[in-house]
Amino acid sequence: MIAAILLCLAAAALNAAWNALLKTSGDPMAVATRAMGTSALAVTPLVAIAWLVAGKPAVSPHTFALAGASSVAEFIYFLGLTTAYQRGELSVVYPLARGSAPLLAVIAGVVVLGESLTVHTLAGVLLLVAGILIVRTPSRASWHVMAPALLTGAAIATYSAIDKVGTQQAPPWLYGWFLWCGGAILLLSWAGAKRVGQPRVPPEPIPPPTAAPSGRVAATIGAMMLVSYLMVLFALRLAPLVVVAPLRESGIVLVTVVGAWRLGERAGFRPRIGGSLAILGGVLILAL
Repeated sequence: MIAAILLCLAAAALNAAWNALLKTSGDPMAVATRAMGTSALAVTPLVAIAWLVAGKPAVSPHTFALAGASSVAEFIYFLGLTTAYQRGELSVVYPLARGSAPLLAVIAGVVVLGESLTVHTLAGVLLLVAGILIVRTPSRASWHVMAPALLTGAAIATYSAIDKVGTQQAPPWLYGWFLWCGGAILLLSWAGAKRVGQPRVPPEPIPPPTAAPSGRVAATIGAMMLVSYLMVLFALRLAPLVVVAPLRESGIVLVTVVGAWRLGERAGFRPRIGGSLAILGGVLILAL
């Protein structure tokens, strides 16, 4: 259990770091696509070697299906996240996205599965709702910011549940490679479809000094994304989802501080910190 906790905390720190880089990248969706594609390509030879060394472990069709479903959820996650980052501030979008995931999971349990709310679950839900409302108020975050952030939260809740099952049926590194490549293919296909649908206009020349940094940033983000995700997958192999899911959201407060002090999002800083702490508290209560 201690190993799972350390993995989750390290993954949360990496997740916070790459989200800050993605927000400031200029074109979050393009950079995310390049990052995921580059990291998937770079890690493929390592996975092939590991597969041979491990004795060529077999993967069932059911595991492939789980990885495919997780890839779709991951694709939706990036669509929602990058759209929200283009419309809102990091210190608003990140807490909304990460904090809404456990809230949506509880709502699905009550509405879809007919589960009942215990006293401590209700307390966690109330803290989550209060924190989300506090976080969005100082920035006057409208629905066009909240909608993609909440979509991101729904995607997180979905792929977290899928990955818990998938990591029990195949080595986490192998399962993670399948879903990562699937997500990269979906993102690249989406980018290609958008280019085909755009009207043909003479492209403006891009100076090399502008193109080079974006490549380095994308490579850095891709490495952070992949490593943090693999850490969570290994944690899911070691600990229950109800422990791993809340711990991976511990970067909420860190991202709020980064947004305020590194990106200049200082308007309403204290309420956002308070709201982020309330969200984190609600998540931890739900994990009890």
